[in-house]
Amino acid sequence: MEFILINIFYYLIIFSTIGYGYFFVINFLKFNSELKATNVDIGFIGLSGLFFLILISYFTNFFLSHDKIFNSILLLVGLLFFAYFFKRIFFKNNFLYLILIFFILSIAIFVFKNHDDFPYYHFPSVYHLTQTKIIFGMGNLGHGWRTPSSLFYLHSLFYLPFIEHYLFHIAPILVLGFSNIIILKKIFIHNKKKQFDFIYYLNFLIFIFINVVFCRLSEHGADLSGQILSFILLIKIFEIINSSEIKESNKSENLEKILLLLLLIITFKTFFILYSLFFLYLFLIFFRKSFFWKVIFDWKIVTISLLTILFLIISNLSSSGCFIYPIDFLCIEDLSWALKRSEVISANRWYELWSKGGAAPNYRVLDPDIYILGINWISNWIKIYFFNKVSDTLLGVFAIGIIFWAAFFNFKKNSINKTNYKFVYLIIIILFIEWFFKHPALRYGGYNLVVFIIFIPLCIYMQNFNNNYVSKFAIIISLIFITCLIFYGRNIKRINFEIAKYGYSPIVKPFYSIDENYFRFDKQVKALILNYNNCNEKISSNCLIMSPKVEDFKGYKFFYKDK
Repeated sequence: MEFILINIFYYLIIFSTIGYGYFFVINFLKFNSELKATNVDIGFIGLSGLFFLILISYFTNFFLSHDKIFNSILLLVGLLFFAYFFKRIFFKNNFLYLILIFFILSIAIFVFKNHDDFPYYHFPSVYHLTQTKIIFGMGNLGHGWRTPSSLFYLHSLFYLPFIEHYLFHIAPILVLGFSNIIILKKIFIHNKKKQFDFIYYLNFLIFIFINVVFCRLSEHGADLSGQILSFILLIKIFEIINSSEIKESNKSENLEKILLLLLLIITFKTFFILYSLFFLYLFLIFFRKSFFWKVIFDWKIVTISLLTILFLIISNLSSSGCFIYPIDFLCIEDLSWALKRSEVISANRWYELWSKGGAAPNYRVLDPDIYILGINWISNWIKIYFFNKVSDTLLGVFAIGIIFWAAFFNFKKNSINKTNYKFVYLIIIILFIEWFFKHPALRYGGYNLVVFIIFIPLCIYMQNFNNNYVSKFAIIISLIFITCLIFYGRNIKRINFEIAKYGYSPIVKPFYSIDENYFRFDKQVKALILNYNNCNEKISSNCLIMSPKVEDFKGYKFFYKDK
């Protein structure tokens, strides 16, 4: 029964998200012209649905908790939208893409043990949103509450009857699924009369990489989904700067998609705000073009962008008192619930220390402040982290590149019009340097930078090969099939391991493992509020000295510590 339930709600959530995506695109974005065309991008419709649901979650959390009644109504409305737009969804094999890709990915939702941060703060953060409206100062409960992600807000909408809280790990599957649709449609819809170009090869390589390397979705956390979307973001940027023959209306649609992706990944993890450098680059090359300003000054786009930024700021300020945590000069220490500036600085150093291999659950270097300076940390980082985490990733990237090059190698070469990508590549190098010297852990934005640094030159070289869709059809199908087989095989291996080690039964008991420890912060929050209510009612015998303390202002709770 539980196996059936998890599959039913899995597809209901997907269909509801698509429904919201169509509603959002038709009413708020310009690329809705695609909805009447033969090349409707169901992948971007899905990502638009996720974006819209995140905005709904941010807004409604100011006033209410995301309980089962609210979420059931929300799910039902999305399904009604899906039914209304079904004819368009079914058009040109879109529904086939949707069902086939998410059927292959469905094996990833069957997991016994999620990543280490899931019980620590991911699950508690999501569950908290289902139990109460916004509380200010949650960062005073611990580190995990100081780094909110829009993925937590999105997951809180999937607290539903029957399935309860057992799909709080579904968002990475949605992101990967819709991204795969975007990439595969590019792979199969490529103009069959022309030879493959740089963008075609880059799409294909990214498809292989994300499905082979990011196949275990239980390990995604709140980091890898943003990196997957950053791959799509860069591909769209390459498309728009390589679109001299494309109509300005299509350029406007591409620019909207770039804005949507940028806003989405920034809400996932705020360090992606550095990717605004790419948009600055687009501004510099298109500021004289009318299509650019039509998008930038479109009131709907402006409203959506400002609302997203506002919600992001409020979610960060409400948790820690910082616009972006843990950047200390962006914190307002005077707010009653805000963290101390010294505490923010200490946290920032800890994150840097951890990412540079200077700390782990069972050890810490003797002098952290000296260790993280300059290049003092590099030798230890190479020993602790480069081998074998980074080295294995590099080996995988080079292996994919070599196999792909061998599959598409052709002695016949054609001269083609090449677009200059050196400025985009320069930005990638700048971001890589910042990543390496500040937070050199692959999960903190490193995977995509390493991949682009290697794959971009490879694709520029490969676009000289005289290949096209017809001549390489068998190879295209074979590589896609092998990629899907690896994804499925690695997840089967993971499930077999969990069966052997934990006694997991994906058919009889498919839900992930959960215990009382997952709800410890919810109990702490309720205890703090109950103690405050008792004290406020002057029931002195039930009034305890607790930390943090609680204040109430017009129905909103504030957690704070004495300073």
